[in-house]
Amino acid sequence: IVYVAGTYVTETATEYRARPGSDEEVSSALEGFFGSLLLSMFFLFQSISGGESWGVLTEPLLRLHWWYGVFMALFQCFTLLALLNIVTGIFVEGAIEKAQGDKE
Repeated sequence: IVYVAGTYVTETATEYRARPGSDEEVSSALEGFFGSLLLSMFFLFQSISGGESWGVLTEPLLRLHWWYGVFMALFQCFTLLALLNIVTGIFVEGAIEKAQGDKE
């Protein structure tokens, strides 16, 4: 999930920075957060793990188009609510099974 989202925002940032006449401040912010796939994945992971506010990451993208704000909100909702709850459920289920095995 982080890879797919990272690819999308990296491509978006690269296309914007390559355009003639792009805003230098926005280009600089995009390069800092999404200048490469590795950077994009790193900052997206930080946004879901509490290391960086996702609003800070979204702000330069919002200057490009409102859709990127929706994209980042959906990314946050999906990863935090769906994906991480599934992973937590797997660990809890394993712990319950182990505890039941210890009782017997």
